[in-house]
Amino acid sequence: MRDAFGSTFMFKLIIIFIVAFVSFMTIAASYARVFRVKNGVIDILEQMQYDSSSDSEDDINNYLSNFSYNYPASQYPSAKSNCDSKSGFYSENGACIIRNEVSSNEVYYKVILYLVIDFPFFNYNPVIPISGETEVIVLPY
Repeated sequence: MRDAFGSTFMFKLIIIFIVAFVSFMTIAASYARVFRVKNGVIDILEQMQYDSSSDSEDDINNYLSNFSYNYPASQYPSAKSNCDSKSGFYSENGACIIRNEVSSNEVYYKVILYLVIDFPFFNYNPVIPISGETEVIVLPY
């Protein structure tokens, strides 16, 4: 009888370890995907020398819609209000782009994307901001 209880305990321990490992790997893969998408947005900003009057906003939205980055901005309005308070551009796909001026013709941009980790059993949905900055961009005017 003792061996039956021991193997049951070991089986439960293995199941818990497998669930924890798969959860960790899923979060790591999601973080890597959002990090890659953020770097792609930064590349677009640097290549096009982003200006609010250009078509870069459409390019960024198209880029974000091509990836599986799906931040449900309507479910988490705090990110939009946070971006608006910093006077940034908030795309329809959940990216926040904040313009910072170095001098009259030099700017750099801060890009913030959000990783949403969903734990439905615990009713816990943390939103992790992932941010990066472009190099200083010299404007032509």
